[in-house]
Formats: sequence, C-alpha cells, structure tokens
Amino acid sequence: MNRRLTLGSALLFAAALACGGSDATGPSNAANGPSTACSITLSGGKSGPLTCSNFAAILTANDNETEVGMQGADAAGDTLDVALGFPGAPTVRAYGTADLSPVLLLFSATDAWTAGPGNGTVSLTITSVKVLNSGAGLTSYEIHGTLAATPSVEAGSGGPVTVAATF
Repeated sequence: MNRRLTLGSALLFAAALACGGSDATGPSNAANGPSTACSITLSGGKSGPLTCSNFAAILTANDNETEVGMQGADAAGDTLDVALGFPGAPTVRAYGTADLSPVLLLFSATDAWTAGPGNGTVSLTITSVKVLNSGAGLTSYEIHGTLAATPSVEAGSGGPVTVAATF
C-alpha cells in the first residue's frame, strides 16, 4: 500500500526525528545505532549551507513503507524539514517525484517554500543501503545518496530555491 504523507504526518515524523539527536552524524540510540551523516546546501532565492541533523530511514512493516527524513537549520533561523515516503524497503536506485510521497518544508523569517503532492519536484537517489536494526515492526537503515528538490514558493517574495543534500 502506498500511503501518501500528509503535512501532519510529516511534522510528526520530523518531531520523532528530533527526539533521536541533533548532531551532524544523525540520531544515535541503543535501539537503532548511529545513523547517516548528512549535509544540505540551498541555492537560488535562499542560499548557503544548513546544518543537517536527525537523518533517518525507517521501514514500517504494517504499511510496508520506508520513510526518510532529515532536518536542517542555519544561524539566521532558516529551517528545513524533509519527510519522504516510498513503498517497500530502500534499494539502490533513483526515486522521482512520482515515486515518492514527499513533504519538504523550508522556512525563513519572511518566506516559505514547500514541495509535496502537486507542487515542486523532489528526487532521491540511493547509492548504498545497510540494515542497522530490525524489531517491533520497524527496520532502520543506513543509506547513502543524494536529494535534490525545487520547492514552490508559498509565502513571501523569495525567489526559487534549490535544495541539495548528500547523506
């Protein structure tokens, strides 16, 4: 079943990520072990690096869907929350906007950009996959690859932005 992420579930997923840790190496705990390090760069109407944190890739057995998430922030208060869903376990391949249930939220003090069903584009390329832990209906993964997104301007006067992340 390909369940579409909603804004509400994306925010819940982002909140769950925040409980895992907040350093650039991603969340780490006894149940899941260390996660993947990540980096995020913005270009266009908003530019510069964001400190990437809370990267996670988790398969939920009940709905057979993997959710990949990360967060980013900078000293100016700009924030980025990413939650991507796709059917099945992660595999080495490229996922396009049509393959994903993406929700990407980027906020600055005066502007907002989003990518999700019907707006913006998101692509996820996974180059390696390793199971970290499995149990209680959840499997966590260490994955490596790239994310490229062009979210739509939702509020403010900021121009188009491109989001590039590596993990």
